[in-house]
Amino acid sequence: VERGPVRVTYFNQRFRDLIEYSPTPVGPDSVNYFNVGGAIASGIETSATRNVGDRVMVSLNYTYLHTRVEKSGSPTNPNGLFVPGRPLVRRPAQTVAPQVVVTLGARARVIVGGRWVGKRDDVAAQRVTLPPYTRVNLSGEYTVGSVVLSGSLENACNDQAQEISGFRPLGRTVLLGVRVALD
Repeated sequence: VERGPVRVTYFNQRFRDLIEYSPTPVGPDSVNYFNVGGAIASGIETSATRNVGDRVMVSLNYTYLHTRVEKSGSPTNPNGLFVPGRPLVRRPAQTVAPQVVVTLGARARVIVGGRWVGKRDDVAAQRVTLPPYTRVNLSGEYTVGSVVLSGSLENACNDQAQEISGFRPLGRTVLLGVRVALD
């Protein structure tokens, strides 16, 4: 068993002059868009990779994210996109993504990956908290000379949990591809 790298990244970002949409014009001479004061996002991203034998590589990625709106253009709207003190919408606090890559001989490999996304705020007609969801993806490649045939099955379990409030996710999706190396 060969140990692979472990990476940890800390980030701390400040955003200002974000743009928010209003369903009605903000003022008599304005459009439906206005500037928002600012927001912050901080957290850590970690990843670990390990080879298990000659043909199997296992990896795990984890993200912890803390966001908060500092100033809003519409502080009186509790259902707005940018509500002071609330998290930014569609930003999960936690995400976990494991993956296993298996090499089959000199020409083929299979990848099994997953992604767990934690609860997150969103806005439809009103502010809501969407539940966590998990997606499983499968993919593979086969090389013939300078041609690589690839295929993937995204959302293999056909999970229908909403990523964005009011919008169904893509169901099970098959993608096929060909890459040609021109030497």
